[in-house]
Amino acid sequence: MYIIEIEGLDGSGKATQSEMLVRRLKEETSKFVFMKSFPSKNVPSGYFVEQYLNGNYGEATELDPKVASLFYALDRYDLSMIMRDYHGDSILLFDRYVGSNIIHQTSKGKTLQEKMELALYIDNLEYGLLKLPRPNVVLFLDMPPTLSSRLVDSRGRRKDQHETNLDYLELCYESSLWFCEVFGWKRVPCYKGNTIFSKEEIHETIYNIVKSDLCGEGMG
Repeated sequence: MYIIEIEGLDGSGKATQSEMLVRRLKEETSKFVFMKSFPSKNVPSGYFVEQYLNGNYGEATELDPKVASLFYALDRYDLSMIMRDYHGDSILLFDRYVGSNIIHQTSKGKTLQEKMELALYIDNLEYGLLKLPRPNVVLFLDMPPTLSSRLVDSRGRRKDQHETNLDYLELCYESSLWFCEVFGWKRVPCYKGNTIFSKEEIHETIYNIVKSDLCGEGMG
C-alpha cells in the first residue's frame, strides 16, 4: 500500500490537485486508487471538528492544541479500520491527513521547542496510539496566505475560524516550511512573486515527484 498526502493552506488547491492526480494515476496504472479528504463533513466522525471550526468551543487559536488535535485524529480513526483491508498494490491519496493536524496545532506553539513537542505528541497520537498508517510521501503546496486567501475569497463561500485569521495562517505557513525541512516533506512551488502557477503546471510537478517515488518503491 502506497500512501500520498497532499497538504497546503486553505485555498492553495489541495482538492483540485488531489483530484487531478487521482485521475491520472487511474489512467496510467493498473493499481486500485482511493482518495479521501479530511476533515470529514456531515458524518459522525467529523462532528467535533465542525463544532470547533464553527467556534462553538471558543476561539480556535485559544483552545489547547492537544485537545483540538484529538478532534482531527478521531475523525481519521474509523478510516484506519477500513484501510486494513487494502492490499499492498493499492494507492491511497489523502487531501489533508496527519500533517494538517501538525501544521495547525503547532502554529499555536510559541517556541520551536514547543512546536516540536506538539508535533511529536500528534505523531505519537495518530501513528502510535491510533495506529494510522504513515504516508510514503507528503507533498506541501507552497503558496503563502496572501495568495491562498485571495483564492478563498474568489470562491465566495463562508470562511471558518482558521480562514478568517490571516496572522494565524501566516504562522501555519511558517510552520509548514519548517516541517518540510524537519520531516522531509516535498515542497511543491505554486507561485512566483504575485503570480500563481496554473493548476496544470502544479500538477506536473506533483506527478513527477510521485512517479519518481513510486519507481523507488518498486511500484512504478
